[in-house]
Amino acid sequence: MGSDDLNRWRDALIVDREDALIGAAKCWLGPVRTPFNKHELVAQVEAFLRKPATGDAIVGLLDKTDRQIIALAMYSGVGPGDGLPTAELARLAADETAFEGSALERIRNLKERLVLYAYKGPRGHEHVAVAPPLAERLAGIVSPSDALSAAKAAAEPDAPDPFAAFCAVLSACVHAKPAFKGKKEP
Repeated sequence: MGSDDLNRWRDALIVDREDALIGAAKCWLGPVRTPFNKHELVAQVEAFLRKPATGDAIVGLLDKTDRQIIALAMYSGVGPGDGLPTAELARLAADETAFEGSALERIRNLKERLVLYAYKGPRGHEHVAVAPPLAERLAGIVSPSDALSAAKAAAEPDAPDPFAAFCAVLSACVHAKPAFKGKKEP
């Protein structure tokens, strides 16, 4: 992920209405003194997320569904790091339409843990992408095939095997008494 993605992540944390930045700073860095500078908090949280021990701890807490959502956010956008609209990500992550609410809850949880972040896309829609400080670490454990784990394998069609029909005819010819065998002459 490039510097544009990193700047977009920083800007998204600064303008976030849900205050994920402040919640994460309180959780990971301790009490936040007021008045505070959000730019300094972003720099401190970024440095914290880049630590190898932090990356290992975050990766250790990811389950199969988390990895699937991360893979979808990482590999399903228009380009690397572009992310997907939140509703589209939830639809892809849910096995059925009835479970989209559960997928949205998982996405919200990953945003609270700063694994994912939300930003305004080019048309003003909210997109979800992987946090750049964790992207390299997550790319090592999440593959594009993880995004396909929800896909249901189609059953193989029941088509007759043409080789089996040939073998059946051949077997019948070998084992049957010849139909047109003439009488033996003395």
